[in-house]
Amino acid sequence: GSPRPGSRQFDFDVLDALEQQDDCNGATQLLADDPGQVRVTLVHATNGSRMALEVPADATILEVRQMALHKLSEKKLISLKIVKKIRGSYVSEPNEAALNGREELWTLGCDLLER
Repeated sequence: GSPRPGSRQFDFDVLDALEQQDDCNGATQLLADDPGQVRVTLVHATNGSRMALEVPADATILEVRQMALHKLSEKKLISLKIVKKIRGSYVSEPNEAALNGREELWTLGCDLLER
């Protein structure tokens, strides 16, 4: 389809980079009540706390972080990082990266227990 009014142009280089390093092979679960929304589960990489979010299917990592922080009543973006594991170390996902069909993301920072 055509881009939504006000949306950014998608950077396909980001998608290519994600496809090369993506080890998640789950399909994104579309929610029946809103086909433009998907359910993403955030899992804290060290303490196992979890949180489910409904986000736009074309959301970026930054938008997922912002929605999670809002739901947790956290104010500072630095309080929550979305990460991936590369050669045994956690590395931050780039803010501009797309979900690219992933339905589970690892986080570091604040607990994901909703208050």
